[in-house]
Amino acid sequence: MKLENVKTWRLLGVGLMSVSLAAGCGDSSMTSASSAETETDSTDPSAGSDSGDTTSGSDSSAMTSQGPGGNTDSASTTAGDGDGDGDGDGDGDGDGDGDGDGDGDGDAVCGNDVLEPGEQCDEGGNNGMPGGMCDENCMLIPSGECGDGVEDVGEQCDDGNVDPGDGCDENCMIEDMPIECGNGVLEMGEECDDGNDVPADGCESDCTLTPSECGNGVPEFDEECDDGNDVEFDGCEPNCTLTPAIECLPPDDYVSCDNNLNQNDELAPFHAIGVQCSNNPFESIQINSQSFNAVDGNSWRIVSGYGSHYDPQEGDSFLLMGSCTFAQPNGNGQLTLPNNSQVSCGSNGNPDDNQFLPNWPNQAAINAADDSNTLAQQWQIGGNDPNDKIWFTFSATAPALTEGYSFDFAFFSSEWPTYVNTTFNDLFVAWVVTDSFTGNISVINNQPTTITALHSHWSNVPVNQGSKTCANFGSAGPGFSCNEPQLAGTGYETHAATDWTPVNQNIESGTNLDIYFFVSDMGDTALASAVALDNFRWRCMPCIDQDDPDYVQECLGEIQNPDCCGVILPQ
Repeated sequence: MKLENVKTWRLLGVGLMSVSLAAGCGDSSMTSASSAETETDSTDPSAGSDSGDTTSGSDSSAMTSQGPGGNTDSASTTAGDGDGDGDGDGDGDGDGDGDGDGDGDGDAVCGNDVLEPGEQCDEGGNNGMPGGMCDENCMLIPSGECGDGVEDVGEQCDDGNVDPGDGCDENCMIEDMPIECGNGVLEMGEECDDGNDVPADGCESDCTLTPSECGNGVPEFDEECDDGNDVEFDGCEPNCTLTPAIECLPPDDYVSCDNNLNQNDELAPFHAIGVQCSNNPFESIQINSQSFNAVDGNSWRIVSGYGSHYDPQEGDSFLLMGSCTFAQPNGNGQLTLPNNSQVSCGSNGNPDDNQFLPNWPNQAAINAADDSNTLAQQWQIGGNDPNDKIWFTFSATAPALTEGYSFDFAFFSSEWPTYVNTTFNDLFVAWVVTDSFTGNISVINNQPTTITALHSHWSNVPVNQGSKTCANFGSAGPGFSCNEPQLAGTGYETHAATDWTPVNQNIESGTNLDIYFFVSDMGDTALASAVALDNFRWRCMPCIDQDDPDYVQECLGEIQNPDCCGVILPQ
């Protein structure tokens, strides 16, 4: 062999060895064509060419290459991207561009909701839809122009002009501008700018808001009011906001506060009739002032029940007061008295002077003031001689949307039947003072509430017909008289009482109401009378008064409409 031929074969052998070493060092994807041919040639001819034979030498998974140490390594023909198509891009289409369309060009896909190269936008299925910013070709839809005052797509700002140097330049891009606190222009980073350096005026000299101090009595920039206190519902709340408008309350919205009352509490008798249950005007009637006038503490009681018939009209108790004295109620607040114990009880410890009320001391003053024109004559019939007097008063202002007020009473007297239509005509008076009316509102048959005014309520026998006895008068009236069971346990058995009786009156919202409740013997101190009171309420609808066209039909018939003005005697 010539030298040049020897060199040629040596070089060829080195090249083949390099290929073999490379295969043996782990490139499992490379397979020598000559080795494949050799393996194919060495296959048993009896195996045939059946491609379904997994043991055939054509199965690439069975190919091996000889390493330099004589070891046999597997040689796989699948690329390492995990999609099985051998192109290494992982999208499974075999074109190697990764976009999945098989054309190998890597184009963006408009409408896939992914912003890709070449797209200005991509809103998926909303492309080209009205109101969108992206058309069907994934290009931004122009909307308006710079300087029209509307910040459009692609604009950072639009101040309505194309002047540079004002924070928004001629291309509607935000400019870096120096902030000048105190120039009176609210700029980025400033909470306020009032153009001065006056402290505590709402905007400080560093253009931050002045912190307000609620409760210092000075209304400051972010306060609706500041009255310098933390009292609720006084017009300015503790958080320096205005108290909401106080309006008439429907009956179901009132709270009660008359359970287990202590008679020594100054407000107890007022709680008992349903007023000033709390300082919250959205749940209770607010009173401006009050006074209870009873020297003898036994001349009144707060009770949960009286006798066998009388129960509270609101809450758990009511007020009972009279010209005699009362025993203590039991532990449950129930007061049950012995038969006729309110008859010959003599004088209690309350005043016997001849004055009516402080501002209306006598008949002349009553006559001059009483717009009802009902009290002066009966006061004179009683000899201008009230005895064993007990009275109380309170003042209240009708809230917005209020149309009237009401309360319930029941009147008891041992003067009936013997002394009906005589000087001994004990009475109950509900005296009110408003801007438009002063006088008695507890009016029955144009008289104050007395045994004479109530005679027809207790008997259907005329007062001047026969003897003044239960045997003659009987108890045919709608009220309770003589031996009717409703009187049991009151101490007024064989005498007379009304059932609970409502009184309605109209009033304008915002009007101040002073109301007085008064009971006394008239002409003597011998036989007693009493009144039970409960359920004072504002009315959110007016009562039917004498000016109403339906007054005669609704209020003067045998059965009165419960919304009539005045005393509504039960029928």
